Amino acid sequence: VILDLKNKQMRDLAKLETDDTTAIKVLRQNCDEHGTTKMMLEMVKAGFLQNQDPFIKNLLALFKHRQHEELAKKARILVPEGAYLLGVCDETGDLKEGEIFVQISGSEGSSKRRIIEAECIVVRCPCFHPGDVRVVRAVNCESLAHLHDVVVFNTKGSRGIPSMCSGGDLDGDDFTVIWDERIVKKVKQCEPMDYSGQGTLTANNVTIHDIKRFFVQYAVSDNLGVIANAHLALSDQLEGGPFHSKCLKLAKLHSDAVDFPKSGIPAQMTPDLRAEKYPDFMEKPPGISYESERILGRIFRECSKALKPWVPQDYQQSFNKLLVIDGHEDYLDDAHKFKEEYDREMSSLKNQYGVKSDLEVVSGFITGTDIITNKKGHDIRKLIQGAYAGIRRKWRKELEEEFYAPGSKNVDHQNQPFLERKASAWYAVCYQDLKPGDPYTFPWVAWDTLCTIAHRVRTQQLTEDDPTSVSVSGDEGIESTVIEEPSQFIAAGLTSHGPQTTPSGTPLALAVTMQNLSSEEPSSPVDAVDSHDIEAPLSTHSPNQSEPRPLRIAVTLLTGFQAGAISVEPDVDDKVLHEVLGY
Repeated sequence: VILDLKNKQMRDLAKLETDDTTAIKVLRQNCDEHGTTKMMLEMVKAGFLQNQDPFIKNLLALFKHRQHEELAKKARILVPEGAYLLGVCDETGDLKEGEIFVQISGSEGSSKRRIIEAECIVVRCPCFHPGDVRVVRAVNCESLAHLHDVVVFNTKGSRGIPSMCSGGDLDGDDFTVIWDERIVKKVKQCEPMDYSGQGTLTANNVTIHDIKRFFVQYAVSDNLGVIANAHLALSDQLEGGPFHSKCLKLAKLHSDAVDFPKSGIPAQMTPDLRAEKYPDFMEKPPGISYESERILGRIFRECSKALKPWVPQDYQQSFNKLLVIDGHEDYLDDAHKFKEEYDREMSSLKNQYGVKSDLEVVSGFITGTDIITNKKGHDIRKLIQGAYAGIRRKWRKELEEEFYAPGSKNVDHQNQPFLERKASAWYAVCYQDLKPGDPYTFPWVAWDTLCTIAHRVRTQQLTEDDPTSVSVSGDEGIESTVIEEPSQFIAAGLTSHGPQTTPSGTPLALAVTMQNLSSEEPSSPVDAVDSHDIEAPLSTHSPNQSEPRPLRIAVTLLTGFQAGAISVEPDVDDKVLHEVLGY
């Protein structure tokens, strides 16, 4: 199952830069909180990919490189039948013990909402213990129909489902829900771990001396990453994988280490629990690394072959005269000045963070930096994206402010033609005399306005070619979906559990039971786009996103026999979690 999903994703990526339909599907499956993929999606729908525009062509190539990198280094594989959702409780009391309610929005919003009615897997990151993976029943419940893009847990029984999932609660925790029958039927549910903890050290009168002592103790005893790495490595090496006694001890230690800042009691890791060798997918130095025979190792080696350095390309004849509309001349002088100032700001930002290309800054798909820092890759990306967001806001305001309706910060519809002329001028100053190596990201601050112009021009062309035709812009009915979460999600053999990574980069994992995953026949290479892939729903909404945030699944195969695991984690650069699967 996992390898089939990986192979299908690779086939889609191979067609990403040449096929509009595939590009639209893949971009819809990978919504991000900064709106980069939404911008790319609208540009493809507006015809810029067909016109070989260098901006969208290079962004797609950069996006493709990032996807290959995540496949190779994190085993992130798209799974259509799943979602990453905020957990809430059933205040009506209508759900029975072991039941959940899930209603998810499709790519078309509320008109395409779908209520899941099936056996599901529910997990929460961090997930190390096999019992962290719960099998529940998703049901339809009329009294909860107003809730969507969340997972509603029942409030009955001696212990709530969230607390069984890595000791979770409902104070803002997110959960992964999977209803893919091929995966669910492989899962064997285990007893959940007891997350009650070791207790808490208390003091009646806390002094500055107590604070100093705790700070030093925390710095010395913070071994969360060491425990997670040992768990991942030993699960790959030991018979039984996550079910091995050493792995179960490490799962308990990891829970204690997570609670250490609150409890004051450090997790003590004994020498016998440390790993001496590491599987190749963890990318440790050659002397302590070995070639893993499990699925994670296979995916790492196969996908690494497709991972090539990204270099921006210069595309000839990229100037689209149809975007240069009448009246743009009135804004050309200011456009030249604005472009120069924008380019200086972008150069300063690139120099500050050691980024080589404007495209990496605009998209947030950073391939590498030249600066030396102790920050992790995802932290640097957030800093760069935040800095560029400020630049973009400034120039959006410059573009639109003079056209605002009185007393509003929205463009008056009567001023829309003037806004389009100004955006057209910005495009013209960048593209009219574009030479290899020249920056050209400035006009795409107004990408939505340029897309509006492009759609209108295409409609006019079709009407002129065939006066009886009707043009409908959009994605030709494609309603793809999928899970993606800026989080790692593993689901390799799924037999028990494995680690993955915390926001700080610590691998964590999640376990699931799977029987004979390896016995499944590989799918035909022809089934590139089937109805199953097209109709799966997008996962969940984020407050700052206009479309549901998809969820991703990462695979990781460890342990012999039938051990496997699933895990989810934030968008970090460290090797993902853990695995399980029976190979």
